[in-house]
Amino acid sequence: MKNDMETIILTDESNNDVEFEVVEKVLVKDKKYLIVTPLEGNDDEALALSMIEEDGKCYFKPVEDSKELKLVEEAYEELLLEE
Repeated sequence: MKNDMETIILTDESNNDVEFEVVEKVLVKDKKYLIVTPLEGNDDEALALSMIEEDGKCYFKPVEDSKELKLVEEAYEELLLEE
């Protein structure tokens, strides 16, 4: 595990804390998103999370809308091509 890896901890539907690696941050139409993968388990599994900032706190919500998810995926792919 890299020392400079950024991680976040999310709580799943069973109220278990799960640690995720932040793979990338993307901006789509002035909205911030994170692409994350679980530190343990399936490395091929990635999630897109919408970042919601309210009252000085940051919340994360899984992107479930297929059109919104496609936009996030396209923005992420563009970032990969730039690297």
